[in-house]
Amino acid sequence: MDEQLKLVLISWGAIGIIILSLALIAWNRMKKKNPNFATLKATPKEQRKAKTFAMGVLCGVLLYAVLLMVIVATMSYDFTPWVIYGVCALFAVAAISFFVGSLRQK
Repeated sequence: MDEQLKLVLISWGAIGIIILSLALIAWNRMKKKNPNFATLKATPKEQRKAKTFAMGVLCGVLLYAVLLMVIVATMSYDFTPWVIYGVCALFAVAAISFFVGSLRQK
C-alpha cells in the first residue's frame, strides 16, 4: 500500500505540474497577442477575461488539491471518516462558487 501511495503522489504531482505549465503557456500566448492584457490599459472586456482566466486557474488548483486530499485519505486509512469527505466537498463547492462568482458581470 505504501508503494501505491507513493506512485499516486508522484503521478498526481507530475500531472499538476503539466497542467500548470499549460496554463502559463496559455497566459503567455494571451499576453503576446495583446500586450495590454491584464494591465490597467486593458479594456473592461480584456480585464474581465484576465480575471476569469486567473480565477479559473486558482479554482482549478483548489479542486485539484481537494481531489488529492480525498485520494490520500482513501488510500492511507482502512477507515476514512466521513468528516474528511465533507470538508473536501465544502472546499470543492467553495472553489466552484468563487469561479462562478468571477463570471458574473458587475
